[in-house]
Amino acid sequence: MNHPDVSAVEKKLVYRAAWRILPFMMICYLVSYIDRVNIGFATFQMDQTIHLTPETFGLGGGLYFISYVLFEVPSNVLITRFGVRLFLTRIMVTWGLITCAMALVQGTWSFLSLRLLLGAAEAGLFPGVILYLTFWFPRSFRASFIGWFALAIPLSGVVGSPISAALLQMDKILGFAGWQWLFVLEGIPAVLLGIVCYFFVADGPANARWLTAEERSIYTAMLQRDEPLRHAVGAKHASLWRILINPTVLGLAVVLSASSAISNTYAVWSPRFIKSFGMADTSIGWLNALPYLFGAAALLLTAYSSDRFRERVWHAALPLYASAVCTVLMLVSGEFIFAYLMIGCSIMGIYAGKSPTWAVATEWLPADMKAVGIAQVNAVSSLISFFPIYIVGMIRGAGGSFALAFLPMALISAAGASILLYMNHTRSRAGTGVAATRPA
Repeated sequence: MNHPDVSAVEKKLVYRAAWRILPFMMICYLVSYIDRVNIGFATFQMDQTIHLTPETFGLGGGLYFISYVLFEVPSNVLITRFGVRLFLTRIMVTWGLITCAMALVQGTWSFLSLRLLLGAAEAGLFPGVILYLTFWFPRSFRASFIGWFALAIPLSGVVGSPISAALLQMDKILGFAGWQWLFVLEGIPAVLLGIVCYFFVADGPANARWLTAEERSIYTAMLQRDEPLRHAVGAKHASLWRILINPTVLGLAVVLSASSAISNTYAVWSPRFIKSFGMADTSIGWLNALPYLFGAAALLLTAYSSDRFRERVWHAALPLYASAVCTVLMLVSGEFIFAYLMIGCSIMGIYAGKSPTWAVATEWLPADMKAVGIAQVNAVSSLISFFPIYIVGMIRGAGGSFALAFLPMALISAAGASILLYMNHTRSRAGTGVAATRPA
């Protein structure tokens, strides 16, 4: 891929940084996402122990996002004050410990309380890393590298589903239930990664010991040329309140919810959807993994294409529309194969739109709004995630089918795509749309 705005030396440094940063960040987020949604498997056995109703399960799945939202913006404010290294270390250690503590759940209230604590612990991870990537990568690389990082989300389904299903088979070992082993053994890696993060991560190019002084100077000059306002000495920051109510920030949050809310809902409910057809737990692990494997491929393909053609908006909108159509088509037939294919295609559409959507957010937000703005976009979209997760539980608790329960997600994804197209049209009329969709 050509990057005319970057010299050969700068391009070499960017790819060197990518190989250093992205694999570790991907592993961290993969582990966090597994810990976020592993209740979809754990409750296969928890239901028998603490008697969770579909409504309670949906509430617990959604409550995570309430506390996540409350602590999201403060977390991203702190990342600029204390640096990425301390910020990520704190997040990973606390969420790992709380995930392990889920093994101590005794009933409904302890289940809901720990889900709230888990959301508070992990708040800020995803937008914090998105912000961190802007510290390292020019705009012309951003969709591809955000895509590689976001790849951790569908990979968590590919890797986590069979692992979670297999851990349930440890039932009764040393007197512990399989779901208790699941939480402990999937929480420990987060704690270990947090410790590694403290020694491995550099807050930015200026602090990277693996770059020479000359390389740090070249890197800094490249980033100043790419986004001069962000690096300007004495640059003023927008007020917090002005950022939180900014129309672009709120609009992008609704757009992002079209992919994040739907992917979160599927991640929590798809194992139970597959189980509703009478599948064995181990089979569910592999069947649940397959759509995420194709979703990962769609994510990378769309991210590459978005950077290749220097276009963001349609690369985000079209997959969201496709996902909405596939979700609606689940109403056509109650047969497993057809429903499974439709949910798989819907998941592919959701993940295909993720990277271009985040690239739009990093390019449309002014430099003085970026840290808090990205956090607010993710926070509001995460808040919206509460509703479809909980609504699915309500509809299922009332005896409705999964096809009917998933229907609100089609409305959210179609609305998000339409709002993005409208926002881009408005920006184009104002003379800013071209710059937004075709980064320099």
